[in-house]
Amino acid sequence: MCQQITDQGVKHLNEGLKTLTHLHTINLNLSNCDQITDQGLNSLSQAFKTLFSLNNIHLNFYQCQELTDQGMKNLNEGLKNLTSLHSIYISFSFCKKITQTDKDTFRQNLDRITSLQKITLY
Repeated sequence: MCQQITDQGVKHLNEGLKTLTHLHTINLNLSNCDQITDQGLNSLSQAFKTLFSLNNIHLNFYQCQELTDQGMKNLNEGLKNLTSLHSIYISFSFCKKITQTDKDTFRQNLDRITSLQKITLY
């Protein structure tokens, strides 16, 4: 289990990401991080807002039990302006507070990013 990474840790990571304007790929595995909450996703969303160029995103939140639909909404808000995004993979599998309806809404919002060629959402 990923017991030592918290929202504060994600916030520190995002402070580093905010200094970047161009990044080809981000691959972040936070699976089983039971201390990551919607606040952590909000921090990540803020970092995405500063990137002018990001082609690929791979985010794994498998079994992050504290994430909810609000965190997904926050994340979507940060992703919507990434006009160079080509592919996205996000796993919310076994996140008990996220429903299939929440995932469907998240995907519909991703469909509005016209540059996306591949969306994988679990």
